[in-house]
Amino acid sequence: MIACFLDRDGVVIKDKNYLKNLKDIKYTTGIFEGLTKIIDKKYSIFIITNQSGVGRGYFSEKKLKSIHNKIEKKLKSKNVKIKGIKYCPCHPKAKIEKYKRKCSMRKPNPGMINYFIKKYAIDRKKSFLIGDKRSDVLAGKRAKLKNNFIYNDKKNFESFVNNLINRNKI
Repeated sequence: MIACFLDRDGVVIKDKNYLKNLKDIKYTTGIFEGLTKIIDKKYSIFIITNQSGVGRGYFSEKKLKSIHNKIEKKLKSKNVKIKGIKYCPCHPKAKIEKYKRKCSMRKPNPGMINYFIKKYAIDRKKSFLIGDKRSDVLAGKRAKLKNNFIYNDKKNFESFVNNLINRNKI
């Protein structure tokens, strides 16, 4: 299997800074069309996301799961099937004790990527990551993915993907 790993906030949806309300979900311009093109290239889509807002006590894991369910449902309604979503609620400065730690899952560590690679026998040499921060790219590099790209959500995601395809990067 070959995979496209995506950061959630700033790539799939607009970065809201500790998104906790379903009504605040805003999708990146061109995300549905861009993801369709990635799927057409036979990549499976995975979302990996740091969610320290859970550890900081801003919102619960139950609320986070309802947000992810809404995102998956919307993507599915646009014929975009997500193979998996993994999040890390941990942070060294978390208020909730069980999340107050350094964690191998938290980007820039590659734990979430490696979890999916192992679970689905993903070929890391043919897979790639799109993130909006240096920590995303570092996680992809540490997981030894073929390519890691920085995306700015001010751009149209479909145009970004077209550019990668035209340059034979994916």
